[in-house]
Amino acid sequence: PSNPTYKPQPASAPQPELTGKAKNPFVTLKQDAVTETPFGKNTPKQSAPANSAQSNTPQQKRSSKSSNDSSDQKKPTQKDNMLAIVKGQDVFLDQDKVPYVSIVKGPSIKDIPINSDEYEAHLMMEYVKHHGSVPSDVRDAMKLSRAFAITNQKILPVHTRFHFDGRTLLLDLCDGNGNIVQADRNGWQVVHKGLNKFYQPAYMKPLPIPDKNGDIMDLLEFLSFDSPMDKVLATIWVVTALASNTDRPILLLSGTQGAGKTTAADILRSCIDPVSLSGLGTPSTERDFAVTLRRQQVPSFDNLTFIKGDIQDLMARVVTGGSIERRKLYSDSDSVFISFK
Repeated sequence: PSNPTYKPQPASAPQPELTGKAKNPFVTLKQDAVTETPFGKNTPKQSAPANSAQSNTPQQKRSSKSSNDSSDQKKPTQKDNMLAIVKGQDVFLDQDKVPYVSIVKGPSIKDIPINSDEYEAHLMMEYVKHHGSVPSDVRDAMKLSRAFAITNQKILPVHTRFHFDGRTLLLDLCDGNGNIVQADRNGWQVVHKGLNKFYQPAYMKPLPIPDKNGDIMDLLEFLSFDSPMDKVLATIWVVTALASNTDRPILLLSGTQGAGKTTAADILRSCIDPVSLSGLGTPSTERDFAVTLRRQQVPSFDNLTFIKGDIQDLMARVVTGGSIERRKLYSDSDSVFISFK
């Protein structure tokens, strides 16, 4: 035969058992295993030892690939990193069910709407600070923060500049250090706002630390009113404006051109709610008026020659307290209620 590995066996050698399956007669019997040898010139290659450092079997390759995939999955993605930042935020709903978040700004804690540009910038800077790269899914993170606020159902009232519950007055100094004035029938003191929530628009200006030796009557020398009674009414208006739980009249300043109406309005407002805005026109729609009431505690309007009837009605509701319903988008049925007084 041409097969060199073939060696005839004596007749007394053990014969393969009949199992109903044809056996290859060209086999080499060994003590530990039976290795089939194909007929022809191609002989089988010797397999590597079991303890060899190289692994070429398909099972071992698949095992190695699975191990590499597992190590890749353990590395957090950008979404995982952003999720960790969002979970660390203090989110809640205000009295109108608007989602808010409290963020640390230096020595103070700012309370801002989740759907604001300020919160979007905060998330981006937090990601850059912790991971050294610019994220691409900040909007998704804002939606997730909003979802957390809605599902948690933690409701905390958010005030703009000041709030009075009938016993205690809280006045936000907006000084960047989180200081507020807390006053009651026993006196007043400057304290940290703590768990009290205040919204501070970008145009809101800080108030100075009040002077315990001051006299509100000193304000009169800066007001060019002819009638002594007008001076008394203007001074009383400044005091009662802080009592946000009671009905308070709208202050109406009238006079000829150049009489100092705008200056007097700015002086009076600067005592309790100074802003960088001055001389706003009357909002033309109820929706625009609602936005103004949402962002300003003491809105001031200048050079009014005519006020539409529906705006007049809304101003009357502002005095006694009311609310406005508006849809978030014209394409959906979700509504937002804005309360005011």
